Amino acid sequence: MEVHRPAGQQQFFDQQTTESRRQLEEAEGKLAAFTKSHDVVMAAQQRDLMLQRLNDVEASYQQTEAQMSDTKHRVRELGTQLANLPARNVTQVRTADNPELLRALKASLLDLELKKTQLLTKFEPSHRLVQEVEQQIAQAKEAVAAEKQSPVRDQTTDLDVNYEWAKAELQKAQVEMKGLAAREATTTAELAEYRRMARQLGEDAIAQDDLTNSEKAAQENYLLYVKKREEARMGDALDEGGIVNVAIAEQPVVPALPVWPAGVVLLVGFAAGLTSGTGAAFTADYLDPALRTPEEVMRCLEIPVLASIPEEMSQRLSA
Repeated sequence: MEVHRPAGQQQFFDQQTTESRRQLEEAEGKLAAFTKSHDVVMAAQQRDLMLQRLNDVEASYQQTEAQMSDTKHRVRELGTQLANLPARNVTQVRTADNPELLRALKASLLDLELKKTQLLTKFEPSHRLVQEVEQQIAQAKEAVAAEKQSPVRDQTTDLDVNYEWAKAELQKAQVEMKGLAAREATTTAELAEYRRMARQLGEDAIAQDDLTNSEKAAQENYLLYVKKREEARMGDALDEGGIVNVAIAEQPVVPALPVWPAGVVLLVGFAAGLTSGTGAAFTADYLDPALRTPEEVMRCLEIPVLASIPEEMSQRLSA
């Protein structure tokens, strides 16, 4: 009961609980301040949504670029076609004499002939006045003949259908080109803004994740110390009530074999070592394959021995 648990555990865990609570409140305050200052709630999800919108805008930008290229080609082709087409076509041609002019010329010719007749009654044909009138008559006849050979030409024209179609298509393509250019400028600005926001949200997501992990760690520490403090409080309450929270894991039993004294163990070990050493020496000598006597040589090799050195002599020589 005296060594069951050390004293002062509840006070220690009280201090740690207070400190972990302060750290948790500090982590929560940092997370709330970051969320408010950066105007984000869940930065990771907002970043993913922004990346999706960025992909959509990039796809729209690529489509606009393709439409602009196609429209530029159409404008060039329509301009070339419009330059080669006539603006108006002749739809009707009418030719006719000018009756008023012919009537006037014939009346003048008649007056000149009458004047010639009158002059011939007074003068000779070779007279100057008569010659002048004849010249005027000849000119009047030439004018009447020329008028009959070149009748009045009346042409009716109308707008060319192909020219008007090409002109309308060109104007429509030019208007469409201006709209695509405006859309391209708007899309470029949106892409730049979305890229900036995506980068900012990516940085905010990393910072927010760090703050969230810090908050979770502080919360786990706080809950752990609260649990430990409660366990310490319950242990102190049990100790104060004389209730020891100790259980015997295994009952003690008498060993089956007695414990031998150290001297007996050493004596038995010495005797066993001496016996085993002597037996090992005799076994090694018995199993040694060397030939030591002439009889062993004759028996094993079946050859005669001419000479042998006595054992005492060999020992002396080796010494």
